[in-house]
Amino acid sequence: MEKEMIQKSGGLDIVEGFFTRGVHCGIKKSNNDLAIIFSEIPAAAAAVFTTNRVCAAPVELTRMNLEKNHHIQLVVVNSGVANACTGTKGMEDAILMSQMAAREFNIEDPSLVAVASTGVIGDFLPLN
Repeated sequence: MEKEMIQKSGGLDIVEGFFTRGVHCGIKKSNNDLAIIFSEIPAAAAAVFTTNRVCAAPVELTRMNLEKNHHIQLVVVNSGVANACTGTKGMEDAILMSQMAAREFNIEDPSLVAVASTGVIGDFLPLN
């Protein structure tokens, strides 16, 4: 997350206490491929998840985080790699993604981070 985040006008940025950013971090060859929605304080949260027994690691992790806290402070979404059908490494990567994002935004509890991924199924996230 060393890249400079670009703020878009409007959207959630007009809601007091929230901000959004997007950045190109190298998952895709060009265009923004990472986005965040940040709340200054943990926000009450709810979600609707797939009923499919097979779901991607970010879905599983975010479901667990919501069941634990019922609050989210940060949503981090990557585009380019779905992190689906990636087994144990996929879950480890989803957890690392939440930990890295929490650290970047000074959130003490990574379970207050929702992660989402969209893109190529079966590929791994290029996390360092």
